[in-house]
Amino acid sequence: MKKIVFICPYFGKLPNTFELWLKTCSKNQTIDWLLFIDDKTQYQFPNNVKVNYILFSDLRNKIKEKYKGINVKIENPYKLCDYKPLYGDIFSEYIEEYDFWGYCDLDCIFGNLRNFFTDELLSNYDRLLFLGHMSLYRNTKEVVERYKIEWNGKNYKDMLENKANIAFDENYKDISINTIYRDNNFKIYRENIYADISCLSFHFRIVDNTKIKNKKEKRNSSQLFLWNNGNLYSKKIEKGKVITKEYCYVHFQKRKVAVKISNIESCESFIFRPNEFIEGNISDIEDIKRNKKTCFLYKQHFILKYKNLKNRIKMLKEKTNEKN
Repeated sequence: MKKIVFICPYFGKLPNTFELWLKTCSKNQTIDWLLFIDDKTQYQFPNNVKVNYILFSDLRNKIKEKYKGINVKIENPYKLCDYKPLYGDIFSEYIEEYDFWGYCDLDCIFGNLRNFFTDELLSNYDRLLFLGHMSLYRNTKEVVERYKIEWNGKNYKDMLENKANIAFDENYKDISINTIYRDNNFKIYRENIYADISCLSFHFRIVDNTKIKNKKEKRNSSQLFLWNNGNLYSKKIEKGKVITKEYCYVHFQKRKVAVKISNIESCESFIFRPNEFIEGNISDIEDIKRNKKTCFLYKQHFILKYKNLKNRIKMLKEKTNEKN
């Protein structure tokens, strides 16, 4: 079995869903996680989650030392999103024993990852998945250093010297690991094996990122997620029947979710509703109806729209100032 490790730096207070994240890691015992964090809250870390306590300033110094001679501008932890494709190089001393390394976010719940990352698949691809919330790379020098390949007269140094986040980990419009892979015809496994939840809708709407233009599934207010002893499923009602689909993981970015489980350590089955995690199971239509949630005005939608507008205005001002 090929050895896999995910590298996860995170600075600041860990999210309220972190214990559930750990729970779903613990059910994937043949995969390891490397955490680089500064929150020293006491958690029951499973044996496959290895914790390294480090300050953001110390990691920043490590990165600057790695890329000595380049004017590295990394002023805040959010900029680390751009560095994700470089983690195999930056943290090389931690991952020597692994066949594949990758990164993933903490706003995720994992199912049975080995059901999807099979040895056959890992043998045929150097990279699996293509977004910042999860990607895997073969741990060879040639693959690890592909981020250095030039694209349209630009390279990774342009990202390092830019204090703004340019989505080097996932964009397709400018220099990024994805444009490097695309234009050099490097094979990527791009199947939609994960549930990437739209953050603008209260009810769960899965975004298909494999399309040229991101496509959201049709609204279905009955849709829920069930995590059951290490396996993850979506459950919804269509034409009077329960439709079940297994997923590798669910990504619920920017969604405020309460955790209403009294004992996470002993919990073996929980339901993910649009605004909360609760202990329980789903076996039929009545269970779905019983757990269905409604919302007439989703405040988070307007908050995120407003933040996006502010960021766009800020970026336009910065570009105008640069020209002047």
